[in-house]
Amino acid sequence: MVRRPSQGMRSIGIENTDMETATLSTHPEFLALIERSRARQKAGGISGAEMRRRLGLKRATPRE
Repeated sequence: MVRRPSQGMRSIGIENTDMETATLSTHPEFLALIERSRARQKAGGISGAEMRRRLGLKRATPRE
């Protein structure tokens, strides 16, 4: 369900988005989760290829 943007959404520049995206993009706990994930990646996180290898998944194929 896509709603029309509220005045508050327009004031923070997210008027062309759905409610879920708008809610998550301003939710402090979600933003903290993203920051922790970025910090872990910088500190030596594993690549997507390594994760696929560990999980026994096939190599990703490029999209056409």
